[in-house]
Amino acid sequence: MCPQPSGWLQSTKKFGVAHACRRDTAYRDRVGRIVNLIKHRAGRFRPVFMHWNEMGVPGYFIEGVLGDGVVGPDPRIHPGGNTAISLFRDARYHFVHMYLVGSALQRLITDVMGTSPVEPPSGNPRAEPEFPIREVGRRLSLLPRIVFPDELHLPDPMIRLRTPLPPVRKTP
Repeated sequence: MCPQPSGWLQSTKKFGVAHACRRDTAYRDRVGRIVNLIKHRAGRFRPVFMHWNEMGVPGYFIEGVLGDGVVGPDPRIHPGGNTAISLFRDARYHFVHMYLVGSALQRLITDVMGTSPVEPPSGNPRAEPEFPIREVGRRLSLLPRIVFPDELHLPDPMIRLRTPLPPVRKTP
């Protein structure tokens, strides 16, 4: 997550710092609300499964105390109360945002250091570390695009893999 830049990093006024912070603000806010409820308000993950006919969607909600003292989906995370987060959409959402944050951090490092990260000794920067990530992306892309009714208006990230991988860009 993007802390407030301080000291020499902030004084550089480089594009990468601002870009990295702008890129992850919405994601940080959403995840931060959930984490804070779990850490500071003893919120708990509660699994749910919605099904109809032969289709279904696994999900979860963060437990909280509702206005009438009943335990249920915490309204600070789940507006309207009777809602949940679909696991398939949420997995794609986190995967895409981790990729975007990683990309922004790479850009920040390149901007601040004035060079691209050094290639690994194998000479092929994408040979081994990329495969597990690509496989996770491939599997997530195959999950059904089924969500809970209150999530229909939310963005549902689509994962598309390029084959072959684009070459690593070298900074002159």
